[in-house]
Amino acid sequence: MPIFKKGNNSLYLLTNYKVMYSTLKQQKEIRRIVFSNKTQFKIVLTQWFLNNFRFYLIVRNPYDKIESFFREKFRKSLDHYEKNGFWQESQKIFFHIWELKKIYL
Repeated sequence: MPIFKKGNNSLYLLTNYKVMYSTLKQQKEIRRIVFSNKTQFKIVLTQWFLNNFRFYLIVRNPYDKIESFFREKFRKSLDHYEKNGFWQESQKIFFHIWELKKIYL
């Protein structure tokens, strides 16, 4: 997960590569910082660290994300099944969840 820091103060922005990454990377007043996975884990678990710094997480609208997934995986990518004879993993997961929903409702 890309992490950006604003100047010398204690403001951090967390995002992913699909949500404003390019825009944040071009900003002069913020810089991307890279932590190892081990360091990121320690930061999350350290109460002291969380009390002294402010983190903001930038995410996509969940509804828009689901709608985009549906358009990509169930409208545009149906030819993948026809060409290759198998579904993509994300489509299989969706079908599995759909089956579970039918069982429990």
